[in-house]
Amino acid sequence: MIQGHVDRITRQVITGWAADDAAPDAQVAVSIFVNGRKLTQLVCNQPRADLRHKGLYGEGRHGFTYEFTPALPVAEAARIAVRFAELGTSLGHGNALFARGAAEAVVVPEPPQKQEQLIVPAPVDPRTLFRLFALLEPALGLYPLLCRLDFERVRPSHLDYSVLGKLPEVYPRGMPWSPALARDYLNDLLYSPRFQQNVLVYALRAFPEKQRLMFVHIPKCAGSDLSFHLASRFPSIEQRLMDETWTSKEELFEALAGFVRELSFADALFARGHIPLDLYTDAELIRPADRVFTIVRDPTEIALSQVNYVLTKFQLNIDAGVVERDTEEWLQKLGLKELPPAVTPQFVDKYARRLLQNAEIVEPNSMCRWLGGGDAQVVVERLARHLVEVTDTAHYNAWLSEKWGITAHTRRNESTKYVSLSKLGHQELGYVREFSPEDRKLYSRVQHALAVTGRVSVSGEDILNTSPPPE
Repeated sequence: MIQGHVDRITRQVITGWAADDAAPDAQVAVSIFVNGRKLTQLVCNQPRADLRHKGLYGEGRHGFTYEFTPALPVAEAARIAVRFAELGTSLGHGNALFARGAAEAVVVPEPPQKQEQLIVPAPVDPRTLFRLFALLEPALGLYPLLCRLDFERVRPSHLDYSVLGKLPEVYPRGMPWSPALARDYLNDLLYSPRFQQNVLVYALRAFPEKQRLMFVHIPKCAGSDLSFHLASRFPSIEQRLMDETWTSKEELFEALAGFVRELSFADALFARGHIPLDLYTDAELIRPADRVFTIVRDPTEIALSQVNYVLTKFQLNIDAGVVERDTEEWLQKLGLKELPPAVTPQFVDKYARRLLQNAEIVEPNSMCRWLGGGDAQVVVERLARHLVEVTDTAHYNAWLSEKWGITAHTRRNESTKYVSLSKLGHQELGYVREFSPEDRKLYSRVQHALAVTGRVSVSGEDILNTSPPPE
């Protein structure tokens, strides 16, 4: 029986031992993982007098020492796992966590696993890969799930295709291969930035039999409210999962597990979050039976809503005693080192104009950009070509009821109304009415098409084929 123990884990070194009491002089290999990814594999062959004196492990040459070069950064948290290379299970005290600023790791007991677990085939395509996440136990993490897979009949090409959707352009010949190496290779692929950055596209492609509900969520256009309603009715995959600064690998895998479990109960899946139209078009995800939709709004209202949203987030962060990432970015753009004690009328008077006229905070022509870029005419032609359905915030509740069977009278994620048109001076009024000329043309054409058709939403073709209103 293979046994082992980790004696010490610091940011500089790991020491321990591993041996097989059924083969006392055989040498066992262990693998070291940092934040889920395999860092190294080494053979335990260093002399250990304590093991030799026990008389169970031959001459006792079963110790190991691994030095981090460079040392793990003190300012960063880190998860460490030391596993038997062949089995994939952890050594005693082989799971540990460094808190930020801590020199020594704290041992984390591994949750107990079932003695008997179903062995399932390793993935050979994207569909079988994503379906595996239904077996994920978040408390255990990804690697114990991979230890349940049968890799005997898979090759590297199967795993590349399963995770990345295509074969690698170059694959080294003569690469050693075994079930244990395959398991580690699949783990590395799933932990890779490429998988996370493209996970929404990969997930949509993995289930071609499901209708795709693809939302182009333009900021400050009722998208949070729509996402709330549709995510409670359809399995959804969110844009934020693609950003590793927002979503950890553990959060990503857990979200995929929930998504796949729910998917068996639905005929459609919902893609949500701040997703530009060109993500769908560039990946060729839009099919005739799918639904692509967006909500537009008067550009002046978008600008004011964004200012109110930033100020609302400031007050929420003040109340919670935290500074979130987006808040920190806004403070930097305003030239502020920290949040004020409160968002007072005086603070609003001083900074609302600066927020409004900062193009990195209130983006000009944001609707056109989220709909693929270009001027209003280019955007309308693109909406027609890609079968995009469009409504506006004035028709939103009626559209929600007629097209989705959802009755709603309130909006989620509404901001406090710190700033309104009536509170703007002459200079600010002129700015907000002129700073997004292409968005204004686009919005005018959508409104005109809605009025001409008398419907709660219009297609891109409706907008294209309806004569533009006179300017």
